[in-house]
Amino acid sequence: MKENNTRKGFLLPKDIDAMATATAKVGVWLQGMFELGCTFGWRKSEMLGLKVKQIDLPAGTIRLEPGTTKNTEGREVSMSVPLKVWLTQCCVKKGPEDAVFTREDKSPIRDFRKTWVKVCCEVGLGKLVCPACYPELKQTVDADGQCSICARKWKRQQLKYVGLLVHDLRRTASP
Repeated sequence: MKENNTRKGFLLPKDIDAMATATAKVGVWLQGMFELGCTFGWRKSEMLGLKVKQIDLPAGTIRLEPGTTKNTEGREVSMSVPLKVWLTQCCVKKGPEDAVFTREDKSPIRDFRKTWVKVCCEVGLGKLVCPACYPELKQTVDADGQCSICARKWKRQQLKYVGLLVHDLRRTASP
């Protein structure tokens, strides 16, 4: 049977620049995750599970331990200069067992879907659509959450997000 679920998601350089700027406004944790995702194409779970002890700043390397990846194989990569800058900021005043990506109160990032959607919509790489009219019409809603086609008014959490996913960064990364 033919599948019709092919994802698109390669980011153009202008989109990468726009996302880098927008994620930096949110916080060092999102900028670091975005840079890591674009550079190496790591899965969200690999990034969220990253501990400070896995980053060797003097050597400029990051290590994923065997068993922590989808294929259970470990990986070690060399950081780019921009990535090293962001990850250095993420690791400041943290112990080896602490999560790299944390909020300002040092709580580990677990779910950042709302933040991701907001940033993607802000730079034009995503939109919130009417769940009743989607997927046939892909109708966006106005600022009050009302669809111009079906005239229903929706709460923010009821809307459907269509756009760039964190997983799409895997396609942007260099092989």
